[in-house]
Amino acid sequence: GNVTALMAYTQRSPRWELDAPYYSFQVPIPGRSDRHADVVVIDSIGLEGGVDQELHATRRFREDYTDEFAGPSAGKAQWNWLEKLLEQDATKFPANAPAVRIIVAHRPVVSNVNRSRTQAERWVEKRLREILKATAAITPVLFVNGHDHAMQFLQEPGANLHYIGNGVGGM
Repeated sequence: GNVTALMAYTQRSPRWELDAPYYSFQVPIPGRSDRHADVVVIDSIGLEGGVDQELHATRRFREDYTDEFAGPSAGKAQWNWLEKLLEQDATKFPANAPAVRIIVAHRPVVSNVNRSRTQAERWVEKRLREILKATAAITPVLFVNGHDHAMQFLQEPGANLHYIGNGVGGM
């Protein structure tokens, strides 16, 4: 839950690198020098920081979070970053259009597992799902998550959007 310790560990171990709670990078597609995949890693807890004020009290483990990474300002900053990043579509930047966007998060957007989500978690799921569907209208999207203790593959009806849940500790 608290990303501060994960980021601090970067200073202690040469095998561990986490310089920011959310980030993106490109991976070339083998055999296609003109194509790449965008990988976008987001912080589910940080996004929760951006929920409406009345929902803050519904956040799970909120006493364990720091405002620096999971408070209202941090949440709004991550939402703004994510929306701006995903707006960079094929119509605005055709030469740099990704072949696919792979978005990675801890918590799911959709799931067959009933884990009694909080109102704050549901708010994030709803908003994120809307953003993913809009992005998938332009570029295929693969959303990968852990959290739920099940292996799942789900497809958004009518969209080029797929969800893979791997909360089983490996494959």
